[in-house]
Amino acid sequence: MSPTRVTSRTTQLETAELADGDDWILKTLAKKTYNLSDADLEALKPVGIERNPHGGRHPMVKYSLREVRALVRRLEDASRAGSASSGTDELAKPNGASILHSTAKKRYLLSSEQLSSIKPVSIKPNPHGGPVPMKHYNLCDVEALADRVNAARAPPSPAKGPADAVQSTLAGPSTPPPAKRRRKVAGGSYYHDDDPNPFDGMSPDAAKAKMSRILRRLGANAPK
Repeated sequence: MSPTRVTSRTTQLETAELADGDDWILKTLAKKTYNLSDADLEALKPVGIERNPHGGRHPMVKYSLREVRALVRRLEDASRAGSASSGTDELAKPNGASILHSTAKKRYLLSSEQLSSIKPVSIKPNPHGGPVPMKHYNLCDVEALADRVNAARAPPSPAKGPADAVQSTLAGPSTPPPAKRRRKVAGGSYYHDDDPNPFDGMSPDAAKAKMSRILRRLGANAPK
């Protein structure tokens, strides 16, 4: 079987090849037969994705039966190891509200590996009979972990190089632009002007006299 890709409105899934001698199993049947959750099956890549023949919005996903059974064995081994080391020294002290492992993964986009870096406050057998125990964590611990993960995902801010430092020094301290002058026009309204007017605030006669002096001065300095 060659790799296939099926695209829906909101997600894009890519499939792997089914090995010779292997068989496939539907996702819904794998969950029901082996008490697996969607989060458990995220560790596997599907071998086939088809449009839902019943018209549902979710595609029909197929997995390798061999890989599903291997996943179940790994989960059972992890469950036994977790039960053997679930003493009080392996648990965190309760601190406020708690959150379920699967809920923490969905809400804060965390992986099982990332959640393994913090201690749960409780580990109990799966009430649905699944191979994975039910873990609760302190909500504050999960939120702190999510903050650290998001900070690591964020791209680093570009560091200033020597050229930037020289340019900053040459530019000197930034100074605000000069304030615009407000001039009164007909009707009592105002407008702003960047260039000062030498006749602002003068009466018509005074402005006329000043203009005459300027013209005389320009005429006296004109080349002959």
